[in-house]
Amino acid sequence: VSTQSTGEVFGLRMAVRQTAIGAACWVPVAIAFHDHCFAIRTVNSAAMQPSLQPGEMVAEGPPDRVLLDKISARKNWLYRGDAVIMSSPVSPGSSYATRIVGLEGDWVQPSTRQGLVHVPKGAVCGCAAS
Repeated sequence: VSTQSTGEVFGLRMAVRQTAIGAACWVPVAIAFHDHCFAIRTVNSAAMQPSLQPGEMVAEGPPDRVLLDKISARKNWLYRGDAVIMSSPVSPGSSYATRIVGLEGDWVQPSTRQGLVHVPKGAVCGCAAS
């Protein structure tokens, strides 16, 4: 009986070790996938209402979550009307949800000022309207 229980303990240790090694191998893959391919974020601002509901506006249940496609942004596969998460030009370190209204090279008329504004290379212009 003691050899059987020693064997069971050894088997359990091996199973735990293999699981830990497997998890350790997949953690860097998951981190790279999150940083470079896709990520899930919670909507925190009301800029995209009623399409996306932020946490404080939802009466029941959790706030809306979005799947961010980082590959499309990196490859410049963006189109007018796409909903995107952009870095805030006014508040460094924060971001907001918006729809693309202008792509690089376009001329757009912002609602906050008169006249047309040229969208520079490598940039997009967004609006808070859904």
